[in-house]
Amino acid sequence: MKTIDKHIIRDILDEMHIASSFDEDGDLMIVQQADEDFVYDVAIYILVNDNRLSFLAAAQGYEPQGNLLELANRHNCQIGRAAAKTCPQLSYATEMCAWNTATCSTKK
Repeated sequence: MKTIDKHIIRDILDEMHIASSFDEDGDLMIVQQADEDFVYDVAIYILVNDNRLSFLAAAQGYEPQGNLLELANRHNCQIGRAAAKTCPQLSYATEMCAWNTATCSTKK
């Protein structure tokens, strides 16, 4: 696949039975309903601009506790490790965790 657009992403989401819609800006939006594990609805926005794919997420009313930089680093490390397992060619995914070993430990 040499190009990507929001309709390709929506088709993939449909195949995975993940409901999506287009917001007022034309971006894809997925809403994950609150449950007993996380009591806030999570809106995930999927943006495709100039053949680049980006994601944004928000949970209205959620106030994260603790050091926000550490929280973001831990999340990025988890994403990096998952990406490296899925696609070993993504060497940057493992390097992303190497720069901050205090935050990116093997603890789950």
